[in-house]
Amino acid sequence: MIPYGIYIILAAVIPCFFYIWLLDRFDRFKREPRILIFKLFAAGLVTPLAAMLLEMVSIPLCELLPLGISIPAQAFLGIAVVEEGVKMAALVMIVRKRKEFDEVLDGAVYAVAVAMGFALLENIMYVFGSDSAMSVALIRGFTAVPLHALAGGFMGLALARDKIESKGGVSAAFLIAVLIHGAYDWFLMDNRLPGYLIYPLLIAGWWLLIRALRKARKDDILAGRHFTR
Repeated sequence: MIPYGIYIILAAVIPCFFYIWLLDRFDRFKREPRILIFKLFAAGLVTPLAAMLLEMVSIPLCELLPLGISIPAQAFLGIAVVEEGVKMAALVMIVRKRKEFDEVLDGAVYAVAVAMGFALLENIMYVFGSDSAMSVALIRGFTAVPLHALAGGFMGLALARDKIESKGGVSAAFLIAVLIHGAYDWFLMDNRLPGYLIYPLLIAGWWLLIRALRKARKDDILAGRHFTR
């Protein structure tokens, strides 16, 4: 008989690898080097530790603000800015000058690999710190994990547009990820708001992201980027 703990680990791990696989499928015409994806994922595994240290400062500072704005400040500035910031730093340091980074779609693949590394370690910390480990793992598989992938996907696309087409910019890539992540956390943290708002946010966000991914793939094909490297 398989130990119950194995099922918990699988419930925490599988969603993260699913989103890496999903983004890789979008880039099916010219797959990215597996060693590069692994490096990005491994870097993502480290980023929650950096985020935790920074949040020990950022969240208490936001708590000093007036009650009406303290919670959204924590969500957007104390958490989203920090977590998306460390993920983006890892992403930029690894891929900014890589010759393989030659398609718009590549940016989404790379950013989601980092985001899923972050999500996996975060999952493990939440799951094994809970008395209801399986429930937490399953819930996060349909909420927090797709949230990190969603923010990462938009961040990566915007970063790639800046690098390859000189459109948008790094600041735009970061802002998009922060707005998505911050809104998600705000809906969960603020008792004045219904927590179920995260579901329309995720559904609408993923609908828009899939459209953006398809457009990126089409643009890459039309520009002939699928046939370079």
